[in-house]
Amino acid sequence: MGKPVRIDDLARNMIRLSGYTPDVDIKIEYTGLRPGEKLYEELLMDEEGMTDTQNSLIHIGHPLEFDEESFYAELDKLAAAAKHETREMKRLVKKLVPTYEGYVGKIEEDAGGEA
Repeated sequence: MGKPVRIDDLARNMIRLSGYTPDVDIKIEYTGLRPGEKLYEELLMDEEGMTDTQNSLIHIGHPLEFDEESFYAELDKLAAAAKHETREMKRLVKKLVPTYEGYVGKIEEDAGGEA
């Protein structure tokens, strides 16, 4: 999809796309990060299947489908494993997040070859 985009650049581009001039027609204020806010927007994963829009810089991502009941059951298992800090935690994270790639070799070792 391209390089990460700074929120400041995104705001300025959105103002220009709306037919205004940043800092002239619309002032940008820096208030600092609040809980849940981030400095950079993350790129979408291929699995999210992006749809193009009329603007080549804007795409629509689609949420990944999953079985919510199964997810929460696995999440409960992960919480129990984390409480006791077992080696099972890494395998459970990999099961919950199929795109997770961190420590894959270590997961297979810890789980006796089962990832």
